[in-house]
Amino acid sequence: MTVLLVSHTEDNESVELVAAAIAARGGRAVRVDTDRFPTELQLSIAPGDPLAPGLLRAPEMEVNLADVSAVWY
Repeated sequence: MTVLLVSHTEDNESVELVAAAIAARGGRAVRVDTDRFPTELQLSIAPGDPLAPGLLRAPEMEVNLADVSAVWY
């Protein structure tokens, strides 16, 4: 299970608490700070291709959007 945590770099501690809860259940939490887009965080998509919905990239990670099962905002 991969969960995108949509946040901001100045957000409160709730993001880390949610990430810890996901990890405790064996999932992967990926924090997406919207203020890092598009300079440090990039999104590439292939419109119309259901087999390759896109990639989310930052220096510290890469996420295939096909692997995402939930989004927390």
